[in-house]
Amino acid sequence: DPIAVNLALHNEYSLQRGVPTACRAPGYPFLLAGVYKAAGADHQAARAVQALLGALTCLFVFLIFKPLSGVRAALFGGLLCAAHPVLIAFTGQILSETLFIFLFTGCLMFFLRWYDGGGALPLCAAAVFFALGTMTRPMLILMPVFFFGAAAVLRREWRRPLAGAIVFAVLLAVFVVPWAARNNARFGKPTLFTSGHGPLFVLTLLKGGPTRANVDAADAMIAGAKDEYERDAILKKELDRMVREEPVRTFFSLLSSMHFIPRFWLTSHSSIFGIDRPNSEYVAERNWGLLATKTLLLLPNTGLLIAAVA
Repeated sequence: DPIAVNLALHNEYSLQRGVPTACRAPGYPFLLAGVYKAAGADHQAARAVQALLGALTCLFVFLIFKPLSGVRAALFGGLLCAAHPVLIAFTGQILSETLFIFLFTGCLMFFLRWYDGGGALPLCAAAVFFALGTMTRPMLILMPVFFFGAAAVLRREWRRPLAGAIVFAVLLAVFVVPWAARNNARFGKPTLFTSGHGPLFVLTLLKGGPTRANVDAADAMIAGAKDEYERDAILKKELDRMVREEPVRTFFSLLSSMHFIPRFWLTSHSSIFGIDRPNSEYVAERNWGLLATKTLLLLPNTGLLIAAVA
């Protein structure tokens, strides 16, 4: 949000005026900046735009499944997206999830149109959605490997999938190259997407998990860093020291952190409704209403994960 405000008002990609940053991939801040340019720094306007993106996502889901499973299944999928409480709640959050899901489902919809015999238009549309999605959340970068790899295997021919992959790469470069050039000019490093928070995450895992005490200790280490690059350098230096000087202790500390991992993969997302404490606390308080709500939110997410695997 502060990056978007500085973009809209001062044409600066920064958290603080005069201090450039690359701590966030540019897709979502630029969307917010566009909203703020048009409507002022108004969160309600941003939420309205995200509600529209959420509605279009439901349409994309319908269009993805209609040729695959028929109208009834497609309608069920679209309605599930429209009614899912977590997806509804996320449209009101100033976070990148709603934009990212919109771009990912749009990319998948257009890719399938191309896969089913479409020409250059659906391929280019899918590539644009992919590029914008990657510039929003870089986790999407590996998607073409699976999409076009599967296309080559299933169709038993590689020329068309290879051509499609090249189109994806070229359109991604159209967005990445100017951003990387800007970062190289500002920081001396051609950061492709975001300076990220990988070292912080790894450091807390190696210390036994992302507990509040471990996160606070890491924050104290980087309190004096002038930017995210210096911050990451400090954390990487500590990581190197731990692995070099305390390899056995670090290894067992990493093992002890493994119980945190499922939280990143299987969640009720109930925290966005303010239900973010451990179940044991709700049981001790006999707060059965909040516990039941958290469980009800967990069930559809668990079902969706099982369905995705199936």
